[in-house]
Amino acid sequence: MEYFNTDDGVQRGMFLREGNGEIGFGDALGSPVRTLRAGQDFPERRNVGVYGPGFTDPQFGVRGRMSRRGDVIRLGPTLLNDSLNWAGFPTNLKRPRLTLDRDGKRIFDRTGNDFDVEVPAGTRTYRLGADLDRGPLQALSTRVTCEWTFRSGTVGGDAWKPLPLSAVRFLPPLSGENAAPAGNTFVIPFEVQRQPGSAAGTVRELTVEVSYDDGATWRPASVLRLRQQGVAVVRHPAGPGFASLRARSTDSAGNTLSETIIRAYRLA
Repeated sequence: MEYFNTDDGVQRGMFLREGNGEIGFGDALGSPVRTLRAGQDFPERRNVGVYGPGFTDPQFGVRGRMSRRGDVIRLGPTLLNDSLNWAGFPTNLKRPRLTLDRDGKRIFDRTGNDFDVEVPAGTRTYRLGADLDRGPLQALSTRVTCEWTFRSGTVGGDAWKPLPLSAVRFLPPLSGENAAPAGNTFVIPFEVQRQPGSAAGTVRELTVEVSYDDGATWRPASVLRLRQQGVAVVRHPAGPGFASLRARSTDSAGNTLSETIIRAYRLA
């Protein structure tokens, strides 16, 4: 139980960082900033998977992590958000590889967390790739990859305009060890989150696949969806082991997403 001051104007932002004797400080999670009301309880089940892509305003006063102003595109995806959608940041030993293509031509390819990329003026089709390989020291979400395609043009004024991106957030009911029952049919709720303030459209097409051999082979999941939310139904093999998840989506504006999370949760 934690208690917080709720005087007028007081807001709360939480920061959770893991410690690991082998790698020093590990991954970190930063909550959105919230205003709490006096006399109420706000239960939170923190640091629960699936850890994957999502959009959360960071608590550090920075806005526009995936956006454009003028002819500068800002790249700063968060690829390890937890089930509360706290923004996830990888250990300082690992950084995602970020690539940007314009009309099929590679214009940017670097490893790191945040970049401002100058692009030619005018409206063109872009492909943005993010590939985070966390290595053997991490048990879950060992590799997370995303590929977005979208149209973007010159943005006037001083404000950053969010890019029309989406993310599929998987929200299964996992145990305290981030595990699901092996050998059973399992229902995985999900939501397709549009980047707030962007022109991302509503979901037009969506598929989900599951793998039990770290992505070597994939099986289609049964999907039931209503607008931006739904469930994927899978059949777990006898455990122990891991389940990996892959989703592909196209929205009503023609923007696309391909997202893969290797070892999304345990089977036990």
